[in-house]
Parts: sequence; structure tokens; C-alpha cells
Amino acid sequence: MAVLGVIYQGKSLRGTLTNDYKDSISESYLVQYDAIPSNIYTALQQAQNDSTNPLPTRFASYAKTPALNIFVRSIGFQFTTESRLWVLFTYTYGPPEKGEDQDQQIENPLNRPAVFNIERFDSEYVIHTAKNVEALLHGDGNLEARAAGTEGPIVNAAGKRPDEPVVDTESNAVLIIKKNYPNLSAIEKNNATYQRTTNSDAVGSYAARTLKFLSAESQGSSTEGNFTFFPAVTRVEVKKTTDLIIDNVGYEYFDVMSTNWAKARDKDDQPMSEPINLKLDGSEGGTHATRITYRYLKEIPYTNLLSGQV
Repeated sequence: MAVLGVIYQGKSLRGTLTNDYKDSISESYLVQYDAIPSNIYTALQQAQNDSTNPLPTRFASYAKTPALNIFVRSIGFQFTTESRLWVLFTYTYGPPEKGEDQDQQIENPLNRPAVFNIERFDSEYVIHTAKNVEALLHGDGNLEARAAGTEGPIVNAAGKRPDEPVVDTESNAVLIIKKNYPNLSAIEKNNATYQRTTNSDAVGSYAARTLKFLSAESQGSSTEGNFTFFPAVTRVEVKKTTDLIIDNVGYEYFDVMSTNWAKARDKDDQPMSEPINLKLDGSEGGTHATRITYRYLKEIPYTNLLSGQV
């Protein structure tokens, strides 16, 4: 079977033009064959490979005005004569699916670039310090006054910290990366590689150690034509920092005079019921606690992850 001719049917042009440019256009081509097509897929492929007037392929842009950003969404066909040597192919063009752009209009799903989005979720964080509005006569924790507007730990009027840390809720961004994979193993490899990690490199506008991998989840097996693939969604949290920062406080301190550890005691020489502030050398630290920073996540490059290359 061979193609004898492809004739564009100008009178078949139909369409709808909308204010938001989600236009739809349909047009037809009449194709003559030298034998009755027994496989419509083979017949279409031969017409698409015609050397004189080839038919558009799947996902092709509307050739007459590519700037419209509409692409082949469906291809209809029907025999037009009793001889069944003529087939009318009708092409319908429309905008990409939601979240896609012209780069996604590729027949092989595995060659389509990743699709990016941002979602948000709420998480709790500890409030380490705050300014007291009222003056606290004994608010420094050592029977001394704490003036109004003083930045420091959250305490009551006796200078005591609450039994549980004070927390608030913040909304963090989560980067959403949608990408097609050839198998489940490729998705699970990303989980194994990036689990319990943070970015060692600056990626786009994100500084090092501000990203935390959450998960890569399969959306199940999908099939398009001869292609079987696994769409997956990867989630990466955006944080101010992935460092763990704690107040340097305790019930014991390093006594410089005795070069030994000593119990923290109040002015009445009684053991402290609240932890005291410490310096980084372990000695008593005054009215403000120092901070100790820990990095508990493995640092690896995220450039490929955020570019959709893995």
C-alpha cells in the first residue's frame, strides 16, 4: 500500500476563537491510496511521511499560525468512497492540557520535560525569642528586672520558661515536579538518593541548605500508543534553613574557676528549676542564650533534581 496523493480540504476549515485564546480549529485532508488500508495506523503514518504534502503528526502545532500555541489534540478518519481507497483525516487543534506548554507537545512521553508548580503547606516552628510588651520586675530569670521591649526568651513574670515550647504556624512552599519515568525503579532510585538530604548547592534563587527532599511518588502506570510510562510527582520543601538551631541552655555549666562541671543554683544556693543560659564554652552565659547550629541532613547537589533531569 502506498500514498498516491494528499489533498488539503480548504472548505473543511472550522473553529472557535475565544477571548482567552483557548481556540479550537479543525481541518481535513483527503488521502488517496493504491490499495485498501487494512491498518489505519499504518495508513496515517504513510500519509505523514508523504514527500509532497505530509500530514501533521500527533502533538504538532497549528502550522498556519504557530504563535497561537494550539496543537493537534485528535485525528479523526473515515472512508469517503465505496472503493475505500480514499480516507478523510480530520485534525482538531486546541491548547495544551492545564499545566503544560509547547515543550510538552512531544509524542514520546519520556522525552517531555518536567512540569513545575508550587504548593504550600503549614508547619509548626518554635518561637525562641520575643519582645515583652510589659516591664517584668523579675523577668530575667535571676530575680532581676527585664525592661519593656527587651528581646529575649519567653518567660512568665517570675522569669520562668513554659513547660512546653511556644510554637506558631508558618506556610512553607513546596516545589512540585511532575515527570514521566520508564519504570518504578527510576522513581524509587530518587527516593533512595535524596531521602534525608538537603541541597549543598545554590539552585536558582534558593541558597544552599534551604531545600529538603520530601518524596517522589508514582501516579501509576500510563500508556499512550506504544509507550508505557510512569508519571511521578516529586515534592521538595523550601525552608529558611534546614539547619537545626537550639538554645544553648542547661542545668549544669562549666565552672572556669574549678575547671569542672557544676550544678546551676539560684541566689539562695538552691538547684535551679529552670535551665540557665550558657556560653559556647559551657560556662554561664548571662541574660541571652547563645545558639548552637547542627546539620543533620546529608548535603548533596539538587541542581539536576530541580531541573527535572533525574
